[in-house]
Amino acid sequence: MKEDDAGGPPTRELYALLNLSLDASDEEIRRAYRQWAQVYHPDKYQAPHMKEIATENFQRICEAYEILSDESKRQIYDIYGMEGLNSGLEVGPKLNKVEEKRTA
Repeated sequence: MKEDDAGGPPTRELYALLNLSLDASDEEIRRAYRQWAQVYHPDKYQAPHMKEIATENFQRICEAYEILSDESKRQIYDIYGMEGLNSGLEVGPKLNKVEEKRTA
């Protein structure tokens, strides 16, 4: 998990990728995804090198949306970052809020 230079909380790359605040609503996430997906859709580019860059960005945007639009995945990401998601952590059924998960 990345930390900023001051030793603070992990960076929030997925939020930055979609240009969102950490408390973005589901609707804000959906709008940002649609906006960036249109900008970077690979079919919009003809030049091979531009198409390759667009494809990479489009895939990152899709991954960010998939995580941030899923309440459970988003909560895990907010607490543990990508390492938490990649390690297969799951949200327990009785823990509904980020604060509750941190104390569990």
